[in-house]
Amino acid sequence: MKRTSREEWLRDIDARQRNVVFPDTAGNEARFWRNIISGKRRPTTAQVIGIAAICAALAFPLWALVQWLENSALAWLFLAILAAAFLLLRWRIRKALSNSEHPASIRRRSP
Repeated sequence: MKRTSREEWLRDIDARQRNVVFPDTAGNEARFWRNIISGKRRPTTAQVIGIAAICAALAFPLWALVQWLENSALAWLFLAILAAAFLLLRWRIRKALSNSEHPASIRRRSP
């Protein structure tokens, strides 16, 4: 068995944790959604199926709620509040990202 130096061992550990620690996972998810929204590349079949599954997982409980409340005004009011909250969150995130520069610790590290 070949003995490796401490630096090589540390590089190996860092590479194995690349998608486990928070900044990397957040960056990977952000890049995923940014690529989907930009439309520069067509998604693969697996990506389309995955996105459809995510949408179905989010839409089904809302649909079930509306059915349970028998399309009452209360259900539509609840859905309108959820939509408004989502739009407010989206607006705040975009505003925060446009006003700030990402710290160097969140940027992708070079191997």
